[in-house]
Amino acid sequence: LRNSLKPKFKPKALDIGQFFLFGFLFLSALLLQSVWKSSGTLLVLWFNPVTTGGMGLIMWLSVVRGRPFVFDYAESAMPPVIWARLSNEKWFRDKLIEASIFWIHIMLAMTAIVTIQPIAVTCFYGGNAKNDSSGRMTVLGNLLAIGQFGILFYGFYENAKASPEAKIKRIRQVKNKGFSKKEQMLYGDAPLDLLIEDKVRKTSKSFRIKSLHADKDLDLAAIVLADAFRNDETLHGYIDTQEGTLSYKNSYVKSVACFNQVLACFDEHHYPETKPACVMACIPVMSKSQEEIRVFTSYEAW
Repeated sequence: LRNSLKPKFKPKALDIGQFFLFGFLFLSALLLQSVWKSSGTLLVLWFNPVTTGGMGLIMWLSVVRGRPFVFDYAESAMPPVIWARLSNEKWFRDKLIEASIFWIHIMLAMTAIVTIQPIAVTCFYGGNAKNDSSGRMTVLGNLLAIGQFGILFYGFYENAKASPEAKIKRIRQVKNKGFSKKEQMLYGDAPLDLLIEDKVRKTSKSFRIKSLHADKDLDLAAIVLADAFRNDETLHGYIDTQEGTLSYKNSYVKSVACFNQVLACFDEHHYPETKPACVMACIPVMSKSQEEIRVFTSYEAW
């Protein structure tokens, strides 16, 4: 029992990479100090570019070998069954690869900016900024270090925009205030409510196609969708019961109903007493950020 409760430590790609990177730096420092007593100043000068660039290299190598470092963090945050399912989906892997490349670009920009001063000091002042009597090299190094942190904070800011808290804030904003006028122009601000007569078969039947918003209508729509997808193999191992499928579909249609695109067809003569004859839940992806998928179909929206 003690062994089963004991957390399993599994080193991530960045953990292993950092171990070798700082181990290499340690051995290099010992070797240089043994043959060149004044190498310490040069090592301090180049420490930031080498470590930042080294981390960027580790990230890039993880992408090259086919398992980007972001995979480790995503896997550790999910139950094994869900990770096994999602990691086989191309769209999910592409999203993680995109996040990995974003951070590689961040590290590349940070490395480039903090390499400027060490190059100048090495080339013109013998590898020691104190040899610059004007003090400009020291000031330049400090300014570039501030710029490096600016780039890092930008990366954190972009990351935070995809955080659960940011998603919840956006969902509540739309729920309480609706879309802005600009967004209403994208999605259409008038829910569909259309009456159609069956003239092809020359019957007296009429059908109503409408956008669903009321909870009772969305509950009925979820029943139709859950029944239609009761044998959906993509949910196997993730949701294995009919009750779970119904709950999932119910949450899904209610999270995307704000776009006026959860459409249902009713027999006009029995509307609204009966459930829809058919349902189509659409997600119009119109924004540049693709928040329709990224935010409104997320776990936080459900």
